Amino acid sequence: MTELSIPELSLVLLVGVTGSGKSTFARAHFKPTEVISSDFCRGLVADDQNDQSATPAAFEVLRFIVGKRLEAGRLTVVDATNVQPEARRDLVLLAREYDVLPVAIVLDLPERLCAERNAQRPDRDFGPHVIRRQRQQLRRHLKGLPREGFRTVHVLSTPDEVQAATITRAKLFNDLRHETGPFDVIGDVHGCRAELEQLLDKLGYAIDRDALNQVVFNGEFVPGNQWVSPENPYYQSAFAVGKRDIAKAKALLKEAGVTAPFDVDFMVPRGAEPQAVAEVIQAMAAEAGIMMKIRVTEFATSLKAAEAGEYQAYLLAWSGRSDPDGNAYSFHKCKAPLNYSGFCNPDVDKLLDESRIPSDQAQRKSIYEKLTKIILEEHPILYLYHPRVLIAHTTRLEGYRQMPDGLVRVTGLTLK
Repeated sequence: MTELSIPELSLVLLVGVTGSGKSTFARAHFKPTEVISSDFCRGLVADDQNDQSATPAAFEVLRFIVGKRLEAGRLTVVDATNVQPEARRDLVLLAREYDVLPVAIVLDLPERLCAERNAQRPDRDFGPHVIRRQRQQLRRHLKGLPREGFRTVHVLSTPDEVQAATITRAKLFNDLRHETGPFDVIGDVHGCRAELEQLLDKLGYAIDRDALNQVVFNGEFVPGNQWVSPENPYYQSAFAVGKRDIAKAKALLKEAGVTAPFDVDFMVPRGAEPQAVAEVIQAMAAEAGIMMKIRVTEFATSLKAAEAGEYQAYLLAWSGRSDPDGNAYSFHKCKAPLNYSGFCNPDVDKLLDESRIPSDQAQRKSIYEKLTKIILEEHPILYLYHPRVLIAHTTRLEGYRQMPDGLVRVTGLTLK
């Protein structure tokens, strides 16, 4: 018996060529109401499930139904070939839109078996070349499914594996319905973003960035509170790094009606440096009653968990870019690739887009000033420090110039 674990709330794509047994698998493991079939949608719009000319309209219907189910928080299974990346892309984006985890269950059965099954069905007059083309598309992109955004990928390659498969629905990380209390509630029972932003504000008062720099980095880094260093010309000095104020942090918690101490899940990538930073933050926050429970996670796994929103606090380092756009746009733009916090503010989106238009530094800095004010008020990210890149080289080297992103450029370098 092979156990296939899927999140209890997820969008499951059955992937396989025609004749691979996707519909049979779906009937065996999911409720009829959970399965949305492309054939069924084709029948809805054309009164004929095999009318391929109705495929575009059928998939419009399919995506609409899937979206409504995900919006309602219901596990949904898409029964279609799904062998092409472009066919899967829209569905993965739909899952992200509703903060649902995409899962792929691949039925990669032998081509000959699929052809034999199709031959036994009078309604399937596809030639063997169709199955061959679909399987080539499937195999070509099979290893790339995780890169397409699939949180979980299960591959079944033989009829025996399909027969032995069972589905287990795993509870989501943030599903705490089994807890009976009593509870200390931060914000209201809906978990509104505003209250979580207040928590980050309080955590900011609990952290001493200068001390963090001294303890972990021997004073060699630069404490900061923005996406560029205080040494960067785009740094907004009007919003300078604040000082640690435990009394204020406690007062703000009391004002918010929060009873300290309380626990916060703190996901930290494995490594000596991030773990050391996390331990210092943990000690500092504890003085304000914020108990950061460090959860050390492999880096690649932490990124997947961050994309899925499976964390309360996440420590992440960014290598940095020379231009501030590379440090801000992808982190703060609605639904941008690195926007792990899920932050979305139309005013911020507008300013981010405007910042890309002028080439004049003063004009851009003026736009970034407005942007910085909003980000520091809403706290989707709490910035702590900026690494200094230390490069040692021989005195015979001429023409070396250190760039802010830390990358070494060899163009123009000479040895005496």
